[in-house]
Amino acid sequence: MIKNKKLLWYIMLCFTCTFQSCMVHKLKVNKSKKNFYGIKKFLSENDQIDVFVTHGMGINNMNFADDLVKGIVEKEGFNLLKDTTHHLIYSKRRVITYRKGSKQLRFTVHGWYPATGLKFILHFMDVIPDRLETMDQFKASLMNQSVSDVIMYQGNFRDIIRREMKNTLQSMVNEEGSIPIVGITESLGSKIFIETINKSINDGEVWAKKWKQSITSIYMLSNQLPLLYMGDLSVSENVDKEGVAFDRKNKAMRDKLIQNIYNPLKQFTQSLNGDKKYKPQLIAISDPNDLLSYPVPEDVFYTSAYNVNNVFVSIAAKGYSWPFGKPKIVNPIKAHLNYQKNPLVINYILNGSINK
Repeated sequence: MIKNKKLLWYIMLCFTCTFQSCMVHKLKVNKSKKNFYGIKKFLSENDQIDVFVTHGMGINNMNFADDLVKGIVEKEGFNLLKDTTHHLIYSKRRVITYRKGSKQLRFTVHGWYPATGLKFILHFMDVIPDRLETMDQFKASLMNQSVSDVIMYQGNFRDIIRREMKNTLQSMVNEEGSIPIVGITESLGSKIFIETINKSINDGEVWAKKWKQSITSIYMLSNQLPLLYMGDLSVSENVDKEGVAFDRKNKAMRDKLIQNIYNPLKQFTQSLNGDKKYKPQLIAISDPNDLLSYPVPEDVFYTSAYNVNNVFVSIAAKGYSWPFGKPKIVNPIKAHLNYQKNPLVINYILNGSINK
């Protein structure tokens, strides 16, 4: 029994209202804390740019990057040169090359979703005829097809997923010269990408060092790193009788914990002394109403090797109130998925925020 009446009201509004009797509000969040560059800037200064793209949880086909790629090449007037798909054991790699005059833009799209295909067994274990239709859709999309990816990666599937992403990343390295690289990663895909690069660097693999030295920008969509790395924290020995593991009023202690959570990203952003005209960028793009994403805390997470910036956009375009007033809630699934299909996100990746 939920005693908090306000909480009960929100739950009823979110999960039982059909939205037909609710007031609909168009959400227009679109802001960047700092200026940063987009792919267009790097194309203007280089004859070739390589773009690595991977997805997050809840993706089940190789079409996830189509809108992103199309939005960039059509606006810039590039023409398709070659489109090839490689079938690995537990993943797929699609390499799409475009050209405009002397400029070449190559997208390497990595889909790791085949590795977690066993998750669909959950649908056959979850047949409940009395469940409300809206709740059934939430359960199928959010839990059975999305959160399951996270659980599987954190378990027995981590090594095979990282091994095949390593294969794709390694295929992008040009032995003859350094081509600028842009990385576009999303939610769980960001963790997989960071861990794959970090492990290869720690193992002394030359390709990984060269890959990092070629980075111009990483656009990290729907940053889930704080949530995903909670399981890697050291167990605290200072839990008091009330179950409090740390002094929550102690800012220094809070900052230390945040730094520990972001240690893998800190390692990733360490400089390898590459020859760059600009300091590489780490741009975290998220919807403020995305329940699963977090901004990068710039006041705590500091790196001299990267320019770090947070961008906020409305992925979920509609908010709802019932029966009137300011928007109170959004569809949590729409706020987390399909970042790579969002026009605002595509525009930031292409143009940056220099002129905003």
